[in-house]
Amino acid sequence: MQIDEKQQFGAIQPIIKPFSYQFRGMTDIVEELLFENGCVAYLPESEMQIGTYFDTYGCVSFSFNNSLETVGGRKIELESFRSENSKWLKDNFFKNGKLNFSDRDLVVLSKTNPEKGNDGWSVFLAAKNNGPVPESMNFFNLKDVNYSVNNKLAYYNYYRGKNEQKIADEFNKRFEIKVEWVERPDWQEASKYGALQVYTKAWYQRNGKYYNPTPGQINHAIQMADVEGLKVFDSYDPFLKELEREEDFYYWALKINLIEKPMEKPEIKNNSLVLMVTGPGDVGLFLDGKIIKDNPALILSTWLARNSKGETFSGGPVRSITQEQWNLFEHYNLKMEKL
Repeated sequence: MQIDEKQQFGAIQPIIKPFSYQFRGMTDIVEELLFENGCVAYLPESEMQIGTYFDTYGCVSFSFNNSLETVGGRKIELESFRSENSKWLKDNFFKNGKLNFSDRDLVVLSKTNPEKGNDGWSVFLAAKNNGPVPESMNFFNLKDVNYSVNNKLAYYNYYRGKNEQKIADEFNKRFEIKVEWVERPDWQEASKYGALQVYTKAWYQRNGKYYNPTPGQINHAIQMADVEGLKVFDSYDPFLKELEREEDFYYWALKINLIEKPMEKPEIKNNSLVLMVTGPGDVGLFLDGKIIKDNPALILSTWLARNSKGETFSGGPVRSITQEQWNLFEHYNLKMEKL
């Protein structure tokens, strides 16, 4: 579909609020080196925001999800997440071997105006508060030639189902989406630790590159793929574009990251026999918030004794936990000496 240079692509000028996180400022974001020289090699599957009959005006949501998919995929590759969380992401969100979050879900839940678009901060808040759902659970074929099912009204007539909400809630238990505003001079450094959503005026081309005829004014959001090379990852074909100069971008970018939440201690009943079922494996007795660890035979006999009533064994609980959960507790021997 031919792109009309005069159309509104869907990005509304971002508003930088006084108390928003800013890169190099005071934040609780622990930086992890993800990309040495841009994230071109780690981009997600390309997806168009425009279809046969209409434009979704969802560029802010598309580029936000692209950035989140890039970061999440890279962290899985680097084994930055706990193994069970990486596996959960792969089982629920992988499509064609890559993370893929539903763009339509974010477009609608962030209250994108179908004729104007949205701004970066509103989309972030929607993504953070609602959590994502898999693209595979909410696929909308924008290329369908049947207008009765592929039209803007049908696209925006969307509500989450129970299954989608269940996965989104679980995502928010395991992860947190965090962002920081970044001034243009810091883009190169910031891009090593997250993916940048940037803004420009689309699309004006000359000599194979793209430029902004009115610097400072924007109507489109895209993901920065290579700061030094001024390359962006777009939701219009061609997906990889190169701009002429830094001034073609809006002065602020939104750095997007996916943070794994600390593991919470599982609730275990007193006098439970605790079995570590991952890693080296182990056995212990749970008592008063601690795991009692000693000779396995002594642990087992102690558990049997504490859970028997007279001559009748009451069948006290046995709890299987992972090594990571095991490590959350203090460990003592049967003499109550800390190990």
